[in-house]
Amino acid sequence: MKKNIIPVFFSFNRNYCIPGAVTIHSMLKYADKNYFYRLYILHTELKNKDEQKLQKIVQLFNNASLEFMNISECDLDAAWENVTPYHYSRETMSRLFADMLFPQYNKIIYSDVDVVFLGDVSQAWFEPEKEPYYLAGVKHITGKSDITNAGFLVMNLKKIREDRMGQQWREVMKTNRQGWCDQDIINASCDPTLLPLRFNICQIYYGTKTVLRTDIYSREEVSDAMKKPVMIHYITGEKPWNTVFSYKQKVWLKELTGTGFVWNFIFCFPVWLLKLLRQKFKSLLKRKNIIRHLFRKYIFK
Repeated sequence: MKKNIIPVFFSFNRNYCIPGAVTIHSMLKYADKNYFYRLYILHTELKNKDEQKLQKIVQLFNNASLEFMNISECDLDAAWENVTPYHYSRETMSRLFADMLFPQYNKIIYSDVDVVFLGDVSQAWFEPEKEPYYLAGVKHITGKSDITNAGFLVMNLKKIREDRMGQQWREVMKTNRQGWCDQDIINASCDPTLLPLRFNICQIYYGTKTVLRTDIYSREEVSDAMKKPVMIHYITGEKPWNTVFSYKQKVWLKELTGTGFVWNFIFCFPVWLLKLLRQKFKSLLKRKNIIRHLFRKYIFK
């Protein structure tokens, strides 16, 4: 009996191979075995050895396949002409090209790779009930604005093509003077359909001082999603692979052990940690210089 196919794509560069491995392994580990998962990785620089190691993970599961798409070789030059001068990579902005890159599908799931799955991703495939919709995602439950997090999306490619929404996104990219990233463009152009909160729980929600809103999702749904998340999303610069402590770091490290990338992580961790500390130092130094400037300007004017 042929299994129903659920296509999923990711997009990352070589720096995210280890997180990508954790994402893919954890997704397939908990995914419903009654479906076949066609996975795609969009990239511009992965090496053969990177692809081989990631393929080994997928080969552990008989209901999944993995294909690599080098988007630097795709015929997207016209769409990338005069793109925003802000330094967003092709990998970062690639989900805005999904309607062009996957003409064989009417629907697809996109996921970031700074995430770990703890539940069945296939549930999201059948979840969106509002028709018609362009995208379905989870809204942030911190802060004042109702922003949909673009780190996990169910994309209705058929509707996006019919209404030329993809072209609209790419036009914004060409004339982007606000420095908008892909998430900004998506939220400004349409109001994505709401997915249940459990599909994108940010690690900062577990902070003791974090104030969680209950006006988008009910108090009960927030509580249940926090206890039984399908996916945890590490949205800040402090990721579980580049810091000594971050919320829900142990969950990520546990899933890392099944990927075959443990030794890669051990060798890379000091480099990532040093890079994070250097960034924090530069930020602190910049803040001190601003304070010193203001002090001189307004106190000793």
